[in-house]
Amino acid sequence: MNLDIKLHKDDLPDEMIFSDKIAVDCEFTGLNVNRDALCLVQISTGKNDAHIIQLNRENYRAPNLKDLLLNKNINKIFHFARADLLFIKKHLGINVENVNCTKIMSKIARSYSDKHGLKDLVKEFTNTDLSKSLQSSDFGGDLTDKQLQYCAKDVIYLHKIYESLKNILIREKRFDLYSETVKFINTRVNLDISSFNEGCLSIPDVRGDVKRPDSIKIRFYDQNFNLHIKEFNGILSRVIQHEYDHIQGILFTDKISPLKRKIIEKKLSKISKGNINSNYKMLFNK
Repeated sequence: MNLDIKLHKDDLPDEMIFSDKIAVDCEFTGLNVNRDALCLVQISTGKNDAHIIQLNRENYRAPNLKDLLLNKNINKIFHFARADLLFIKKHLGINVENVNCTKIMSKIARSYSDKHGLKDLVKEFTNTDLSKSLQSSDFGGDLTDKQLQYCAKDVIYLHKIYESLKNILIREKRFDLYSETVKFINTRVNLDISSFNEGCLSIPDVRGDVKRPDSIKIRFYDQNFNLHIKEFNGILSRVIQHEYDHIQGILFTDKISPLKRKIIEKKLSKISKGNINSNYKMLFNK
């Protein structure tokens, strides 16, 4: 298959015009949105083409790309939209409009299968074996021809997959269910972005996802008893909230999900009794 691949630095060109439907995918340096970078955004019109935008990670200024993703009149087809939208929200600072997700479509439409990965869908609907061997490669630097080919193939099949799944959803009278479900996608992303994996020296070797506001405003007195009112954002906001919880007698484990807390219940019990090895000194109530 001959692919028309174009690599754009920083942003889409000003003269680019797209139709009312595009396929979109992203590449990251890892899967931790609070640590890892959004490197690439790939776009396909469905005509064996791929526009690959290599973003400027110093400022993520990409006004043309942002305008495209915010255009409510253009249908954006993702696979596993939740992950891509999370990184777009974090690094580009926008909620993508008019989103469809073939992973969600597949889970509702293909009740005859428990395999909903892109590779599985490409095989079923295009009879093509999609290689994912470069999935874990470094997309943060100069890109090889093989990496560009890999990025392109992650988006060129999405149009066909979307139409095939849509037909099944309509045939099985599940399209309305899907339509209502996908409306929740940006809310799900906002929930994800407010969550952070925390730990604490008081509870060695235990971590959990805790949802906290990203921004806080606090009143406090300094060492000279001067009153201050300041706003804190990001990781510093989270640290302040975590430490303030300690003052209130609250641990981060009090804020994790009930299921996660149930899983670590025995470990917490052992720690409370001092039955724990740590590389720093700890004191326990007797």
